Amino acid sequence: MPVDESSRFPFDRGLWRVSGSEALLTGSRTAGAVDAYGGWGLLPDSCREAVPRTGEDERPVLRATVLDGDGDPAGIARVLESAARGLVERHGCAEPDTVAVGEPSSASPAAATDFGTVCGLDGFVLPRPRGGTVVERVSGSRDGGGWFCDPAFSEKPREGPFARFAIVRHPALTAAFKDTDYTRARCGGRQTYFVWDENDYWTPEKRADAGFPARKDLSAAFDTAARKALGCG
Repeated sequence: MPVDESSRFPFDRGLWRVSGSEALLTGSRTAGAVDAYGGWGLLPDSCREAVPRTGEDERPVLRATVLDGDGDPAGIARVLESAARGLVERHGCAEPDTVAVGEPSSASPAAATDFGTVCGLDGFVLPRPRGGTVVERVSGSRDGGGWFCDPAFSEKPREGPFARFAIVRHPALTAAFKDTDYTRARCGGRQTYFVWDENDYWTPEKRADAGFPARKDLSAAFDTAARKALGCG
């Protein structure tokens, strides 16, 4: 199903549609994400008219949903690519070869967080939050188009991650950061964004009770470690 999403998709504040628990589609021209329940892929901007109600401030997205049982992420990725090519051919809004999904990356299994090296980033040190055992899942590649890490309390899986961290380089995804204050740098000749979000998990009071850093301290710690990991100037 083609749908219209906000210009910030998939990074709408407090409601990211991409995470460390999903397989990423960032190895080719089309960016997206898939898991056992479905997935999505960004359509070319020239295909806005092919999606009902999509305006200049919105993004055209193709979404797939598994209605019964669990799906195969690689198979869902192929379905998204086939459907996207059919849509652009039918509407004549882009060349079919501009829609190429590629193989989805795999998400890591949940692993205990090392608070001396959070998300596997050397130098990313955080205090252990009070509230239970923390695990993290990682998807994508730091050297590729996108890398995502989600730390969460293992005892509260339904509440999801209490923070999300991302290194984003795929042009179709970085377009969501236009006119935002997310930090960025040129790393290996590529425009790179260092993005994080709390996913509306904590109020400031709950943050203080949990012993988690203030927003500016968290942002600075992640930004510094991510830049070092990528050798950014």
